[in-house]
Amino acid sequence: MVRRRILIYGGTGYTGRLIVEHARKLRRSPIVAGRSADRVQALAARLGVSGRVVALDRPDALDQALDDVAVLINAASPFAQSAPALIES
Repeated sequence: MVRRRILIYGGTGYTGRLIVEHARKLRRSPIVAGRSADRVQALAARLGVSGRVVALDRPDALDQALDDVAVLINAASPFAQSAPALIES
């Protein structure tokens, strides 16, 4: 499997949204990801990109969400709390 997609975890926050919008303009197949289904789905629909709802406390779901991803960008602060689970997956 060729992994080419970029997943932006925390993509519904201010900085995350800017990253998603920039990746979309560069045609990099961004995926908006986060734990709030309403926010992820709304932003993904508005920008015409994929969205994935996944919580950091669900390692199996997180691993599955990253299965076809080449690059993971963590935009979910506080980073000291979000980074360990993302690094592990």
